[in-house]
Amino acid sequence: MKAMDLADYIILKADELKEPVSNLMLQKVMYFLNVMYLISNNDKEMPLVSDSKFERWDYGPVIKDVYNEYSSYGSSKISVPSEHKKLVNGKGNNLEIKSFKLDVTKINQSIRRFIDENIGKLLKFKDPFILVNESHKENQWKVLNTNDNYNNEDSLAFYKIKKNQFWNR
Repeated sequence: MKAMDLADYIILKADELKEPVSNLMLQKVMYFLNVMYLISNNDKEMPLVSDSKFERWDYGPVIKDVYNEYSSYGSSKISVPSEHKKLVNGKGNNLEIKSFKLDVTKINQSIRRFIDENIGKLLKFKDPFILVNESHKENQWKVLNTNDNYNNEDSLAFYKIKKNQFWNR
């Protein structure tokens, strides 16, 4: 699943559940859903986010493109996904700006079901800094430099241990 599609779906679902997310909360929910998906598949080759890597930032894992898309919200709640703009090749050698929005029907049903069944486990932590603090417990956050990429295999190894699965407490 593309990172932006995941972000947009989380925004829609969180608003539907009356728990709209900030950009910070969005990033942490994306990260931990990816981790939960890895655990459910027990396979590093099956991440939820397939087109981007999480980077180490001061407040935990972040997907930069998603952060940039929603950074204008600051710490405010995001209740509607953005209409995204993309520069594409048009007719001839002309560049065109194409707009696109999430089409929920194009999200794989089993992935959508997975998100629907697990997002509440993360949204129950209404303060995003609870999730930030949890992400800081992971070994990768401690050893990576800022902007280094997280490794799904290392995330899986850490969170496969039941006591590290804070969302199940």
